[in-house]
Amino acid sequence: MKFSKHAIFTNMIWRFLERTGAQVVVLIVSIVLARLLSPEDYGTVALVSVFISIMNVFVDSGLGTALVQKKNADN
Repeated sequence: MKFSKHAIFTNMIWRFLERTGAQVVVLIVSIVLARLLSPEDYGTVALVSVFISIMNVFVDSGLGTALVQKKNADN
């Protein structure tokens, strides 16, 4: 499979913008939550977000890809 340099560069730019945009949204949400919640509630939200991040490691570990590649996924 051959890709042009322009297509690769364009995809890299879009991927960078996607990640940067996601980080900006997380920053804005964190600032809003810090202003609206008490310190105890903000700590609870932080603990839950850490737990969710750890669980995402397992979800993104490739299990979905393995199921798609398996011919008979029922077994």
